[in-house]
Amino acid sequence: MKQTVKLNYLRMAPRKVRAVAGLLRGVPVNEAEARLLFERRRPAKPLLKLLRSAITSAKTNQKANPDKLVIETITVDGGPMLKRSLPRARVAAADQRDRIVARQAAGAEHFDFAFCGHVRFSSC
Repeated sequence: MKQTVKLNYLRMAPRKVRAVAGLLRGVPVNEAEARLLFERRRPAKPLLKLLRSAITSAKTNQKANPDKLVIETITVDGGPMLKRSLPRARVAAADQRDRIVARQAAGAEHFDFAFCGHVRFSSC
């Protein structure tokens, strides 16, 4: 049984979110939650929120036992960019791009955890 959850349009660079999401692949949900609670990097908070949402939906929708849930996959993809410009000398402008996370997936009882962030969970 699989469960998928998504988080779209997180205003953080995908590269930074991937670094934290990599700690969660193939890990039981309880351990992943503990890792995120003690992680100091900024992407840990939205990932923890998404993980808890995925656990709750697996419990309610599929009657899954949270102790048997494992994160099967988690992916982080880039989303749309905010494009701005900064004024420079001689009537010039410098482009500035703010990256946004578009997708992320993970999961395994098996639980699919999506952080458009996706997350997949599955049963062991």
